[in-house]
Amino acid sequence: MESDVAREEKGIHPVDFVLMLVTLSFSATLVLLDRFAIPAYAKTYQDFATTLPWTTRAVISHVFPLSAAVLAFLVGTMSFFVRARGSKSGALGFSLAGVGIGLFGVAFCFYALYAPIFELAGKIKP
Repeated sequence: MESDVAREEKGIHPVDFVLMLVTLSFSATLVLLDRFAIPAYAKTYQDFATTLPWTTRAVISHVFPLSAAVLAFLVGTMSFFVRARGSKSGALGFSLAGVGIGLFGVAFCFYALYAPIFELAGKIKP
């Protein structure tokens, strides 16, 4: 009869599976933003006479969203390999890091896309 420890190490741990799904959803959000929303913002910002903030330029150039999506996916995937080597806390750390990178990427993209609007609103005088 197998011990509880041996049975626990087989297969994918449920926590890793759920955190990987969250990481994948953030990565998919970043890719969908890059494919559908960012081109609309880029077209709008072409008419602006001022220089765009560096955050907006990084997002509009498609470098940041795709890089963040790939990085979040790779870091999240590392949790499976780390758990297979026997490190439960390392696997949880990689899973949470993947979620954190994905969340930061989505939040950064939304901020960067609205940064020129915030800047323009600050220049309006009553």
